[in-house]
Amino acid sequence: MASEFNDITDLIKKGMKVEAIEKLLDLREMMADIRDDNLALKERLQALEKSLEDKSQLTYEAPFYWMIDGESKDGPFCQQCRDSEKKNIRLQNYREGWWNCATCKNNFGTAEAQSRDRLAFSN
Repeated sequence: MASEFNDITDLIKKGMKVEAIEKLLDLREMMADIRDDNLALKERLQALEKSLEDKSQLTYEAPFYWMIDGESKDGPFCQQCRDSEKKNIRLQNYREGWWNCATCKNNFGTAEAQSRDRLAFSN
């Protein structure tokens, strides 16, 4: 970039103002591109940092994922959506021990709920 400034200075010294202005406009366009690239990289870095933070707090306790932050436990989140789409989709409780994902439509039951339902169906 320093060489572009030197080129512009040389053009001005030689009295080539039109050419100097053209170089300045090119330099301005290049700076705008750099600014846009920098903004995109900052946004990507922010998304990656958020993803890394989420992953460090995400814990799998079959059949769900939970966000654990110290003493706080948030969730449960859909195992299917997390594993396939890397999305934390909150599950909805629809019956004691059973949860449903409104996104992928899968149902998840705790071990106790599954055992209870197996006994109920076998009787």
